[in-house]
Amino acid sequence: MPSETQIDEIDTKILDMLTADARTDLKDIAKECSLTPSAILKRIKKLKTAKVIVGTSLELKRGTLGYPTEASIGISAENSRIDEVAKKIRSMPNVLVCAKSIGRYNLFAHVVARDLPELGNVAHCIKNVSGIRAITTNIHIDKSIRGMEGEAEDTERACKVDETDLKIINELLNDVQTPFVKIAENIGISHENVRQRYERLRREAIIKNCSIVIDRSKTGYQGTAFFLVSCAKDQSKESTTIALKELRVFDYIIKVFGGAFDIFAIAPVKDLRDLGDLTDKLEKIREIENIEVAILKFTYYAYVPKPLAPYKCDCIELS
Repeated sequence: MPSETQIDEIDTKILDMLTADARTDLKDIAKECSLTPSAILKRIKKLKTAKVIVGTSLELKRGTLGYPTEASIGISAENSRIDEVAKKIRSMPNVLVCAKSIGRYNLFAHVVARDLPELGNVAHCIKNVSGIRAITTNIHIDKSIRGMEGEAEDTERACKVDETDLKIINELLNDVQTPFVKIAENIGISHENVRQRYERLRREAIIKNCSIVIDRSKTGYQGTAFFLVSCAKDQSKESTTIALKELRVFDYIIKVFGGAFDIFAIAPVKDLRDLGDLTDKLEKIREIENIEVAILKFTYYAYVPKPLAPYKCDCIELS
C-alpha cells in the first residue's frame, strides 16, 4: 500500500469505533483520539478515498424484512464453469452472496427465505444449476457477532415494526451513516420522529448494529476463513459457541443444522501462518470434535441483507 495511505494508530482507533457503531458522533471520536472533529473527518475521507472504508453494513434482527430463515449453502461446482455457476446463483432473488472458496466446496452462498418450504425451493433451484455436482444446506439457528455478547438474541420478546420503521431501515440499508434530517426529508416525517424510532429500533435490538465495511486487504489481511466446526459428542452447540467467542477473533459465529457440521464461524486471516495458528488454537478446544476450513479469496464480506424482491406488509411481528 502506498505510504500516503498507511494506517496509523489513530486511523485504527477511528476504524474500530466506526466498526462498533458507524453513527458515532465525530465529536466523540475526536475526544477519544485527542483531535478536532474536522481532523477526524479529514482522516475518514482519506480512508474512504484509499478504499479502506468501502461501505456500510446494517445488522438486523432476523425476520425484520420478512425473511426469518437463513442458510449457508456449500456448493461443489465444476471448476471449468465456476464463474458461470456463481453468476447464475447470484441472480436468484433469495441469494445475498455467492463467493468462491478453497476447500471442500468451491462456492459458498448465503440465502434467505420466508420459511423452510421456500428455503427448500431455493436450495432445489441452486442444485439444478447446470455445472453443480452437489450442495450442502446448513440452516442458521442464530448469529453471534463479535463485540455483541451482551446484546439480546433472536429469542427476545416479540416486537413490531410498521411501514415507517421499514422505510427508515431501507434508508439505512443504503447507507447507515445517512443523517436523520436527510432520512426525514426522504420519507416525509419529522427529524425528531426518525430519531425516536431509530432509538427504539436499537433499544429493541431490531437494528442490532450499524457498522462500516473495511477492505481488510488494506490493513494486512489476505482473505476470509470459514471454519466448519463439529462439536464433541459430550458438548452442546452453546458451550462450543462460548469457547469460540472467548478467542475474540471471529466476525460471526453461527449455529447451524441440517448439514455436516454444527457451527459456522467467520474470521479474517492475514496469511497461511495466521490461518495455521488459529486452526491450532481451535484444535486445542475440548468442545470441538472436528474442523474444516474454507478460504474465501476476498477480505470483506458485505451484502445488503434483503432479497432482490423485498417483502411488503403493513406490519411485521418479530418473535
